[in-house]
Amino acid sequence: MRYTLHFSNAKQYFVHLETPVDRQEQMLQLQAWVLALKDSLSKVLNETITEPRGFLILLNKEVTDDDLKTALEKTWAATAQRSVFSYKKWEFPFYKSAETSHDLEDYFKGDTQAIAAYWEAFLSHILKVQFYGFQPGFVYLQGLPSSLHLPRKEKPALEVPVGAVAVGERYVGIYPQNSPGGWQIIGLSPVSLFDRNRKPIFLLEPGDTIQWKEVDAHTYKKLKTKPRYIPNYQDEKIVL
Repeated sequence: MRYTLHFSNAKQYFVHLETPVDRQEQMLQLQAWVLALKDSLSKVLNETITEPRGFLILLNKEVTDDDLKTALEKTWAATAQRSVFSYKKWEFPFYKSAETSHDLEDYFKGDTQAIAAYWEAFLSHILKVQFYGFQPGFVYLQGLPSSLHLPRKEKPALEVPVGAVAVGERYVGIYPQNSPGGWQIIGLSPVSLFDRNRKPIFLLEPGDTIQWKEVDAHTYKKLKTKPRYIPNYQDEKIVL
């Protein structure tokens, strides 16, 4: 990955990628690089924030530009030599009903056949975790075809329920907690993506994939009552 290092202040830098990551193997490479950098800078690193165009480095102690550049070069060189990367292929429950179709009803002007067709097409696609944003545990899922893109709402809802599966233009997200939100809600999932008392705190990693599995109301409510419910997944590998 070609990149440039941008200086913000003595404790904040941004690694800008020449080409934004959008393929799964790129997401996995970037994730591996960031994890290697965390190990290399463990004594001075406070946090990294990743997005498609690169990642922000937040330090708790000043370092020289040369030291940071050296750490970046060494960790990227080691990452670039890897040919195998692991990820999880998840199966996420998805519940749809009249109570979750209000946004679709508005968008399709009450056309029940169009709503049913949208749901059917949506459930057939495997999505990839690209990055986190907006709030802790909120993942941006990539891979939705343009025919299923939905515009953001002109007026955001004041409260979106935890577990809401929503579409915002080309991305799909799952709300990890009750919050305001401006994406179109199309269903619900009982999976908790962010839990401070669980290991891992964040359930998903960039490069993971999600396949939806439709469940009925009884199953959805049953899974919602399970503490720290973790859905089925398979460990997979991708070879460059």
